[in-house]
Amino acid sequence: MNISEELVTKLLEIVAAGLAAGLGPTPTPGDLCVEAAVCLAMGMPHGDRPACVSPFLRELKIRLNDLNWSSKEARASGLRRLAIAQLGSADTLDEKEFMRRVVEYAICTTLPRATNKAALVVANAENETATPHEAIKAALTAINTVNLASNTASAYVSYITWREATIGYVADRIIRVIEAAEAASVDIIGIRDKELSIFAEGIVQILVSMNVPGCKFVNLAPLEMN
Repeated sequence: MNISEELVTKLLEIVAAGLAAGLGPTPTPGDLCVEAAVCLAMGMPHGDRPACVSPFLRELKIRLNDLNWSSKEARASGLRRLAIAQLGSADTLDEKEFMRRVVEYAICTTLPRATNKAALVVANAENETATPHEAIKAALTAINTVNLASNTASAYVSYITWREATIGYVADRIIRVIEAAEAASVDIIGIRDKELSIFAEGIVQILVSMNVPGCKFVNLAPLEMN
């Protein structure tokens, strides 16, 4: 299909109303997931299977969309560039190579970031005399979980499905680390959204490197990441 500036502009207008977790009951901006927003922009029936998006990439986008962002606005801000970059991937994306690059990115970049974040949580918690011992223990458990994932991910990738390797295996562990930080009563307002936004932008850059048609228009949504 033809990915035009007009389509991308319309999609951005829909996304600007906010993105919800889940499909949404009607095609109403502000109550849609990211893939339903694409369907609406394309004039397709209400749903979450836009014809122009690779099935693998669609699954990843839905998983990221439905994670626990702090608000509809934060979800929209974090996913709007990826919403554009995915356009046209159904006809052009080498899904096997995409899988390999996402897994490599997750292992080499995302998991180490999550480990470092958890380490900072523990360091902060240990400086607070009022922090319960069990909260610190929870943060340490998060670090151990991420370290174990990082050390064993390469072996897992050879025999588990791409969904387990990329979505459930990585994104869920990011959330686990952040939840441990919350349990430790550490002030982390915005950290969850920022980490998920960074992960989403990493996927954007993979798609850029693979010349997916929608990536020609990502500059219509300037990167906003503190």
